[in-house]
Amino acid sequence: MLDLGCGTGRLAIGAALLGGHPVTGVEVDPTIVDMARVAAETHHADVKFVASDVRRWRTAADVVVMNAPFGAQTRHADRPFWDRAFALARRRVGAFASSASRTFIARLALERGAHVVEVEPMAWELPRTFAHHRSASVRLAVDRWVIETGTRP
Repeated sequence: MLDLGCGTGRLAIGAALLGGHPVTGVEVDPTIVDMARVAAETHHADVKFVASDVRRWRTAADVVVMNAPFGAQTRHADRPFWDRAFALARRRVGAFASSASRTFIARLALERGAHVVEVEPMAWELPRTFAHHRSASVRLAVDRWVIETGTRP
């Protein structure tokens, strides 16, 4: 299992605790990678975290998960994540994405020969996390995606 843009490791750690093995988290920021390693140790989760730009990551996995940038703050910031997810996932991609990206993701999946299994709209309460956030929290329209990229063994 591979978590692209893993941040502090929540998805990767959750995958490991649910029995995923091996699990690798890829994050560009080495400081955040250190935080993810501490979190994995705290939760006794066997996850390998690597500081790397997802655009340079080449090791495939059966399943790729991600909560990539939504491409709202920086236009198309999500594109490298989706490109790598489709290139690296042998069986499945699981992801969270802005609902505004629904058409783009569905079209990209079709272009890559993948099959959308499920899209679940969800309300997402995002607390103030970054300096550019002005409100204490904001409600976002988010979709949870499950996409098959290959055949089952």
